[in-house]
Amino acid sequence: IKEYFNLKGPESSPYIFASNTINAPNETKGGILSTFRQKIRLFSSRESLSEMLAYSDFNMQDIGREKTAVFMIIHDEKKTYHSLMTIFIKQCYETLIDVAQENGGKLPFRTNFILDEFANMPPLKDVDSMVSAARSRDIRFTFIIQNFAQLNDVYGKEVAEIIKGNCGNLVYLISTELAALEEISKMCGEVKSKEKDKTASTPLVTVSDLQKLKLFE
Repeated sequence: IKEYFNLKGPESSPYIFASNTINAPNETKGGILSTFRQKIRLFSSRESLSEMLAYSDFNMQDIGREKTAVFMIIHDEKKTYHSLMTIFIKQCYETLIDVAQENGGKLPFRTNFILDEFANMPPLKDVDSMVSAARSRDIRFTFIIQNFAQLNDVYGKEVAEIIKGNCGNLVYLISTELAALEEISKMCGEVKSKEKDKTASTPLVTVSDLQKLKLFE
């Protein structure tokens, strides 16, 4: 291994990244390699999966350059491969940022990430900065969740608030989560009325209204 990376040259990126591990004492190296094997276990768990991940029949850069649709379907009853989804989304986003930079800051075609069961996926790294900067690059995220509590549980309250704060539209279907209903009611605003020289404020849409709302029978 040392000989292989030495042939790359001490100034090459592979040598720089690998040198700390290669030149580490045996005990330290063993710990690093053990952690590394745990991280890549998912990718080598099945031969068919390893073969699928070994190459791509499309270029990620083309997603932002021409009209493209990519569908990712994974099991919802088990989370074994859920992390592959977040890895793909992160890599795709970073690739699209490069394409946008080459095109004057915006993508030639607006790209939409429609993430169903977003709060049931492993945490998406740097999602708060992604959703904050995406709009200016013509990238749009649609986060589909069951309730706000799920979002808080996965990302923590602070990051969850950043995600919600950067979403320009909220589409409500139905929920039994009282905190979410109260938050949506407040977002709808209030109606002021005057009665006997007194001004009263009432919610435009009450929690009770939201609980009774049924879009589908």
